[in-house]
Amino acid sequence: MRDLGWILLCDDDETVLEREQELLENYWNETGRDPMPVRVFHRAADVLGENFTEEDSPTLAFLDVYLEDRFTGFDLVRYLRRTAPELLVVIVTGYREKLDEAMDTRVFRFMEKPLEQGYFCRIMDIAEERIRRIRGDFSFQTAGGTKILKSEDVLFMEAQGHRTEIHTREGVLFCTRPFWVCQSMANGLCFAQTHRSYLVNLRYVTRVGKEKVELTAPAQTALNGKVGRDAVSATVPVVWRHYGSMLENAWLDYQLKYR
Repeated sequence: MRDLGWILLCDDDETVLEREQELLENYWNETGRDPMPVRVFHRAADVLGENFTEEDSPTLAFLDVYLEDRFTGFDLVRYLRRTAPELLVVIVTGYREKLDEAMDTRVFRFMEKPLEQGYFCRIMDIAEERIRRIRGDFSFQTAGGTKILKSEDVLFMEAQGHRTEIHTREGVLFCTRPFWVCQSMANGLCFAQTHRSYLVNLRYVTRVGKEKVELTAPAQTALNGKVGRDAVSATVPVVWRHYGSMLENAWLDYQLKYR
């Protein structure tokens, strides 16, 4: 089964943390799905002190609004999304008046205390499916066999006759499948078409112009602290009259959801 990452819990109330862990355990027992790793934090400062990178950031977080230190759950949302722009955040609080602020921060869901198992399970069902789509694998056929890539490894795809060039952070992969097959694999993920022969990864788009799209994949830091791969940049053409409006809307929608 595809790795769904891990869950971050942060609350200054130990009973709430225990309840969240109980609900998670019940959910996985009832569904029979593989549990996601869980890390528990009692203070915002403890989360900030982790200095998460893109490689080790959580994929789902349950955050309290009011914490004992000077930070709030919304501060944590902004901090965590610097390295995990697609992080799904569930705000857990007894203060319903914070719903508007939660929406302004573009959180995934809002849960009121006390926490209820049925609603919690529905949130987890939706969250796991969303994470699967975000972190979806691509299976590309090459002359040397099948190559598996994560969606975040792909900058853009380019049609080349009856095959497709997959431009990644580490170079170009020559896929023996036609472009339309690669398009169908990207359906529902964070990709948009700019041209009949190009499909770009919206997570790396930095500028959308009338004639070209600029992409930059940031440098990665390895978990052992050593320097990872350098940043990679690319420019892709746009046929604005056919794809401009859809591309611009898709990019704006992606930013509203994940940035």
